Amino acid sequence: MNRKKFTAHFIVLLVPMLIVSTLLYFLYTMNAHDYIQMNWLVIILLAALLDSLLTWIFLRKEEEKKSE
Repeated sequence: MNRKKFTAHFIVLLVPMLIVSTLLYFLYTMNAHDYIQMNWLVIILLAALLDSLLTWIFLRKEEEKKSE
């Protein structure tokens, strides 16, 4: 996998994944606690994990199309 391509896709998807992970963590805290508690380290780690996963899936599918 090309590092430049992975990095470019990662950076583009980082902001939407931050929004998604913030909403997911917000829903989790609403169900788990009586008050809203935002842990930004968990949100950033979740965003990076989701972003890496989606980038890897997208680039893997793109490489499969090229090989056919």
